[in-house]
This record gives sequence, structure tokens and C-alpha cells, in this order.
Amino acid sequence: EFPDSEYLFPRKDGSPLKQETFRGELNKLAYEQNIVDKSGEIYRFHAHAFRHTVGTRMINNGMPQHIVQKFLGHESPEMTSRYAHIFDETLKNEFTKFQEKLVTNNGDVLDLDEDNEVDDVELQWFKKNINAQVLPNGYCRLPVVAGGCPHANACLDCTHFCTSKQFLPQHEEQLERTEELLAIAKDKQWQRQVETNSRVKERLEQIIGRLTG
Repeated sequence: EFPDSEYLFPRKDGSPLKQETFRGELNKLAYEQNIVDKSGEIYRFHAHAFRHTVGTRMINNGMPQHIVQKFLGHESPEMTSRYAHIFDETLKNEFTKFQEKLVTNNGDVLDLDEDNEVDDVELQWFKKNINAQVLPNGYCRLPVVAGGCPHANACLDCTHFCTSKQFLPQHEEQLERTEELLAIAKDKQWQRQVETNSRVKERLEQIIGRLTG
């Protein structure tokens, strides 16, 4: 109706909706469609929450904090930093769901403590600080700052390694998990993880091809 309007939801005369009107219509919709919060109560919309959503998504997608600050018109970095904090809390919650129990090669259990710093080993996994790669029986948690791993799935590059169709299901499962991690790394543009897992993927495809050929 207003193709040339600079506003997403203009009024009939082309002017922007007032915040109260916008909020009122959304809350009316929430009541009519029974949109509820976690406690089962009708959700109360607030217009400013949409800014929070935009800011959080930008941070989640790797946008530098100073760019988010400029985009949202924040006067200080502190105003924008809350979105980075929300992102870290989201990562903690998602990782808690993801992990059952992580155990190191010497039997130490890696617990995700709510009081841990947000850059601990577990969160580095999500924040691309880990040169993550799939292993047949776990994951590698080598920090990126340590450089490329000289042992990356070492057996696959070892001249003494041999296998047979007996182990085909394990190879196929490792390939599937490697492809999943590789897809995430490419989507997030985590170059180190892309390089590491691409090499593993190529080796596994060669092995599977020979075993099934």
C-alpha cells in the first residue's frame, strides 16, 4: 500500500506506527493466538525486544561488536556488550543440552559449571577457538592457537594403517560426523577446522571407496 515508505509498518497516512500501537497490536495477537511464555502465561510483547533480537542475532552470526554498536546506535560499547553476554549464556545452555559427559584420555571428566568462565574449554568448542575434529571415539579439543595438529586422525595418514570391511560401519559413521562438523565449520567460516576436517573427509572417502568398490 505504501511501496515507497521507509517504514516497515506505516500508518494509513504513511507515517510510522506509534510504539504503543505496535505493542498493542502484537499483544492482541498474542491473546488471540494463545502465544505463551515458558510459564504458560500469555506473552507480553515489548517493542524494544526486537532490537535485542537483532543485536543478539548479529553477535551470534559473528558480527564484530563495534559494528553492532554502530548499527543499533549505541553510545557506548557497554550497551552492546550485553548481547555478547546473552550469546555466551545461550552457548552455555545449548552446550549443557549437548553434552552428557566429556572425558579426557586420562579419564578426567570435563564438567560445564555454571560458574566457569565463558572461554573455558567447553565453550571454546562453540566459539571456534578449538581446532575441532571428529575422532572415531570422541572429539579433539586442541586450541587453535596451538596450530595444526600433527596427529590429526593420525592412523588415517599412517603407512602402517590397514583396515577391512569389518570396520566399514565405523568408517561410515566417522565420515558422517566429520561431514556434519565440516558443514558447521564452512557455515561459520572457521578456516582451520575446514582444512582439518576436509583432509579427514578425503581420507575416509578413499578408504570407504576402496572397501566398497
